[in-house]
Amino acid sequence: MRAHDAYGSSRRQFELLVNRLDDSTAHQPHHAEDEFLLIIPMGADNELLAASTIEQVARRLSFSPEAINQIKTAVVEACINASEHSLSPDRKIYQRFRVEDDKLVITISSRGILPGNLNAEANEQAAGSSDDRRGWGLQLIRTLMDEVDFERVDEGTSLRMTKYLRK
Repeated sequence: MRAHDAYGSSRRQFELLVNRLDDSTAHQPHHAEDEFLLIIPMGADNELLAASTIEQVARRLSFSPEAINQIKTAVVEACINASEHSLSPDRKIYQRFRVEDDKLVITISSRGILPGNLNAEANEQAAGSSDDRRGWGLQLIRTLMDEVDFERVDEGTSLRMTKYLRK
């Protein structure tokens, strides 16, 4: 109890305190070792650094070699999209690789905004209604990953990709 600066006057209070401390630690969904943050400058093939990092994380989780290649390809494509389409003033890509139970959640963000027509281009490509080569990157990412969510956030744009571990 001294370690938590707590004092008790009865065994019942002690038991309540222990239960409360156990409950507070049980609700912490992630530990520091379950999350990796990486910030890379846009350009100069820096997306390969991100691919190398995520490869090591995926290996620790025992993803299959095929799944690792899919994850790496999706990360590279997301970084290229952020570099090409983001109007980011700081020219940086923010990445979070988070391990959750049976999945790996990857968030690729930039502080800039994406042009409004990027989603329209991706939807046209998915439907096969345009000869333009733009927008295939998002479609490729959707094919490679199990879940893909794109959103505009206050500080810019964010692409969250999830890959489930299948043993």
